[in-house]
Amino acid sequence: MWYQGDDDEEEDLLFSPALMARRASESWIDTPPVEVLATQTSLQRKKSLPDVQELPRATRQMPREEVSYLGSARREEVRRQIDERERLRANPLLYLVSPQVKRHLKDLDKRLG
Repeated sequence: MWYQGDDDEEEDLLFSPALMARRASESWIDTPPVEVLATQTSLQRKKSLPDVQELPRATRQMPREEVSYLGSARREEVRRQIDERERLRANPLLYLVSPQVKRHLKDLDKRLG
């Protein structure tokens, strides 16, 4: 069996249709590529974080009790939402008697009536 070797592979890559099309399309473009433009501009970038020196210092620190209370309330709310979602998934007919649907139907009736 005769093997052509790596030279033919490299030559095939040099004349691949995709590379030839790219070279042809770039030959008539008179502006430099975006990569070249980005390096020529100044390195002035948009700040991603606020300047710590300019932040107002008048914010009060929350007491531990308030943080604990708010955290517990949030966890309870998430737990309640998960339970409600599981109940509705188990019995879709509960959607018809849910307070949100009743409120929506009442609002819809007011708008139409």
